[in-house]
Amino acid sequence: MVDHIEAEFKSVGLEVERTPGEDGYGDLIRGRAQGSSRANKGILVVSHIDTVHPIGTSTSGNPIRIEGDNLYGPGTYDMKAGAYIAFYAYKQLLAAGGDPDLPVTFMYIPEEEVGSPYSRKYIAEEARRAKYVLVTEPARDGGKIVVQRKGSARFKLTATGRAAHSGSKHEYGRSAVLEMAKQICDIEALTDYDRASRLTVA
Repeated sequence: MVDHIEAEFKSVGLEVERTPGEDGYGDLIRGRAQGSSRANKGILVVSHIDTVHPIGTSTSGNPIRIEGDNLYGPGTYDMKAGAYIAFYAYKQLLAAGGDPDLPVTFMYIPEEEVGSPYSRKYIAEEARRAKYVLVTEPARDGGKIVVQRKGSARFKLTATGRAAHSGSKHEYGRSAVLEMAKQICDIEALTDYDRASRLTVA
């Protein structure tokens, strides 16, 4: 996917910057246009190119296909369509003889679906340098435009037990498994759909 994006960026003269992935994730890629004004702060367009589908979905469960004017397959909605539409708009601007006034940076990240663990620092760095930041999330039900998203947080919980002989000294033991089971139930019970608050133990 990143190889394809790199070729697309180069085809329209964008300056390409590719950052090697970490912890088994794919590469992060940026394509930059200076803009005619040569301003310091420009437009950052952020998209992600990963999906939540298992490997093999594109060939068996939900194959990539075109039916009429519609493209189907894993990732076509979230968010490769949005990522391409933004880039396509830039290509059309160039084809019409235009040139962006402000600098434009397209940034495609490989691991948004798991919380952007390694690309987060690069996103923050680029966002600080931008005047405007656009994220190409798809519309919601009814074609509603996405103008904000709820935040998220991740926590790692550890339980430590106390070993004891299960036959003769069971009462002296403390089960980490039992404590974790209680914590899981308590955490899941905090989900409140009326407040749009969702907790998931994984």
